[in-house]
Amino acid sequence: MWNEYRTTKFQIYDMILTHLRPRATLTDGAPDCEGARAQCSRARSQMAQLSEEICCSVPYILGLLTQERRDSPKPAVRNSCGAFVLLWPLMVAAIAQHYPSPTSEFVFNCFDFISRGMGIQQATAF
Repeated sequence: MWNEYRTTKFQIYDMILTHLRPRATLTDGAPDCEGARAQCSRARSQMAQLSEEICCSVPYILGLLTQERRDSPKPAVRNSCGAFVLLWPLMVAAIAQHYPSPTSEFVFNCFDFISRGMGIQQATAF
């Protein structure tokens, strides 16, 4: 659920950047040029933060963390439903950074794990 919120927020920031870029690239000293540049910078920063938050959610959603309860000695079962839900947010996280970056490398490793380790071949489409 939170990753859906993050991807929606990411898309809103992307639309903001699309509309502000023409103003931010003006060089004739327009009064709103500096404000547009500052807003673009904030939007890119927020997009990077959202991307990082999506990546941090991966172990929890995939069920890769061990359970801390004493009555259950097994680690949590891998969650294939979670893998399907992660495909779009991970793709969004990958495009937030210029390739190669640690984030994009992490995302591509996640896609590899989801496709090979969990058998969900849609992950190879990204």
